[in-house]
Amino acid sequence: MMTLGCRLEFHTNSADGTIEGFARDVAVNLAEPIGTQIARSRRDQHGIVWVAVPEGCHTPEPPIKVLQKIADR
Repeated sequence: MMTLGCRLEFHTNSADGTIEGFARDVAVNLAEPIGTQIARSRRDQHGIVWVAVPEGCHTPEPPIKVLQKIADR
């Protein structure tokens, strides 16, 4: 079992440049099998496996409640 994280950022050049287009792309990406993005995954210092975080970008800092749940396991 592992904890997955996915960072989603909206940029005006994403999808068709609209929030709706971005939301459609996010929905499609979340529906894909996780294995298709495994090459772009990284484990952070908390043991969370992050997908879709580009190289050169740091992984997000999870909310404290998430970190507490991970520590309780």
